[in-house]
Amino acid sequence: FCEIEDPAVNQAPVKKYLHFWEKYKFRRIDMQYIQPALSGVQKPVHGLWLTVSASNGIADEIPVDVVLNVIADYMRYAMGIAVPACNEEYQKMARELSANASVRLLPLIGE
Repeated sequence: FCEIEDPAVNQAPVKKYLHFWEKYKFRRIDMQYIQPALSGVQKPVHGLWLTVSASNGIADEIPVDVVLNVIADYMRYAMGIAVPACNEEYQKMARELSANASVRLLPLIGE
């Protein structure tokens, strides 16, 4: 799993960086990903994609509980958010994803 910039936000020509991620079989998770604020003086970050490498056989979908667990662990261990379930951005993502058991994986290029 990793975060990458949404090419609609990144103004780089030709979006060459997407080819790097495609080479390693990353796919975009079909959701509105929001990175929580990294500090009390910063704002949440929109304009990112949450991606996953499909090199391990994942092709079209990934279970929602896996995605939410990864996001919660990232928030807890990398961002120092003690209780991710109480975080507003986590709650928004969980509400969006909770309608289904799995979420689609989309190609990074040529959607």
